[in-house]
Amino acid sequence: MSTNHIGHSLLYELLLPTHLLPARTARVVLTSSASSFDTYSYGVATDLGTLNSPPERGFTSILNPYGQSKLAQILWAQEATRRLAEEGIKNVYINSMHPGSVHTSIWDSNPILSSAPLFLKRLVLFLREEVMWNPRDGALTLLWLAMAEDELRARNLRGLYWHPQCERVTPHSAAANSTLKRRFWDFTVELTKFGRL
Repeated sequence: MSTNHIGHSLLYELLLPTHLLPARTARVVLTSSASSFDTYSYGVATDLGTLNSPPERGFTSILNPYGQSKLAQILWAQEATRRLAEEGIKNVYINSMHPGSVHTSIWDSNPILSSAPLFLKRLVLFLREEVMWNPRDGALTLLWLAMAEDELRARNLRGLYWHPQCERVTPHSAAANSTLKRRFWDFTVELTKFGRL
């Protein structure tokens, strides 16, 4: 959660008054993941006790912390968008996206795969070479959200979740929970308060 979300939120808070608000069209793009569906039953933690609680048991439990951090980015993008609109700020466009499974060297250092059985390593190698996006195509949605200034403004594309090839999709059902989004936002602000001193 610290690496995938909290630090990004603090950076946004620091840049908002000095770089984003004065810009003609500011774009904030959060790299989420389809793994956002592999989270806990409560979606995302909204207090330290829950965030630091022992992991759930079972195979999927190894994915839950990562999935939670990626769902956090979707919820945060939507809540930030709502808050900006509430303040009448129209020049900041915040979106989250899933780049797709991309054939990069990150797979070479995956700790789960390093101790996996040989058949699983071979399966991942096959998927990397035959199924996954190449890095250029995997970067397309991220680049589009960062560069398509005119289209973002014309179509008012903000607070949305995107998949590869610039396709807008419906995120995890927790993204419809406005109470969860507000509580998570407040929790994130609490966690970043020391970075603003």
